[in-house]
Amino acid sequence: MIIYKNISIKSLEDNKFLFEISDYLQNEIFFNTFLKKINVNIDTFKITIFADEINTLEHLFNSCKEIDCENIFLFLSKQLKTLEKHNLTIPVYNLQDIIYFKIGDNYSYYFLNSSHIFNVDKSRNIIINKLFIKNEFTSNELQNLYEIPDTSILVTASYWSLAKITEYCLKKIDKTLFDIKYSKLYWALKKCLEQNPNHRYLIFI
Repeated sequence: MIIYKNISIKSLEDNKFLFEISDYLQNEIFFNTFLKKINVNIDTFKITIFADEINTLEHLFNSCKEIDCENIFLFLSKQLKTLEKHNLTIPVYNLQDIIYFKIGDNYSYYFLNSSHIFNVDKSRNIIINKLFIKNEFTSNELQNLYEIPDTSILVTASYWSLAKITEYCLKKIDKTLFDIKYSKLYWALKKCLEQNPNHRYLIFI
């Protein structure tokens, strides 16, 4: 069983998993960024999901040598772009709150923890009005933030964190940015890792 503050995930028989989400209605937009993309049955706060395997990204890194870092980046960036359309973002990523769904040979990846979703204002600044945990994937500007509330941090802090998670993924398969130089993923990560927050872009071409 996987347990978060507002969610528990229990494995059932016949490739079924039961998600119990206590704040589904309050965060319906966020949860639908992944629930609408997978095979689910929704009954109020109990959601049945059909998959061969569901677990955390941390578990995948510790148990699998063949990891598709580009796929991880693409799934998470699409989720982040959807959130931005609704003036929401994920300022800091971590391994424990990203889960994967394995159906056949296909993997999909999503950030799951609604407690770490923040609102974004009209100037594209993150409305930081609650505590968050800094980690190795946190952008420099958020690392240097020590007082809340605050609305001085651009939403592009999220791009930095997503890119750092992806870099960590590359490290797990014994690669660096240099090893994937001039690939689509390389240029996407470079755009996200600009030191100046105003010059960061979330784009994959």
